[in-house]
Amino acid sequence: MKSLTLLIVAVALVWGGWVVFGPSKEVIEEIPAEEAKVMEDGTIEEEPMGDPIFHALVTYTDDGFDNNDITINKGDTVRFVDQSKNGVWIGSDNHPTHTNYPKKSEGDCLGSSFDTCRILVAAEFWEFTFDEVGKWSYHNHAKSRDGGVITVE
Repeated sequence: MKSLTLLIVAVALVWGGWVVFGPSKEVIEEIPAEEAKVMEDGTIEEEPMGDPIFHALVTYTDDGFDNNDITINKGDTVRFVDQSKNGVWIGSDNHPTHTNYPKKSEGDCLGSSFDTCRILVAAEFWEFTFDEVGKWSYHNHAKSRDGGVITVE
């Protein structure tokens, strides 16, 4: 009888602990995060939420720039991502002066603000906002035969 009483007390304590400390009875609705869809031409279908906002994605791999001819609007930002083994130094054409894009800034290392001024390492990205209308060619300064064109309307 003593064992049965102890068993009943133990079950009651376990059940009581479960009621008090068990999982919450509150139902929390999980809202999925909305991700931006990258289109075939590298543009973003809708502006992503959060910071920073970019409008087109250009990835550099060991085979070169994957999305090397895109059209964007004036004021749009392009994100360049390095996924190569040896890195990428994005610079405005013409090689090696980088003077094609007309905008200059205090931090220019060669001839234009459209320049990373160094080699990006794997998984690193760099963003540039195009404020000038025109056709702006660029290249990998470390491997100048790899390049592309950004058309700004």
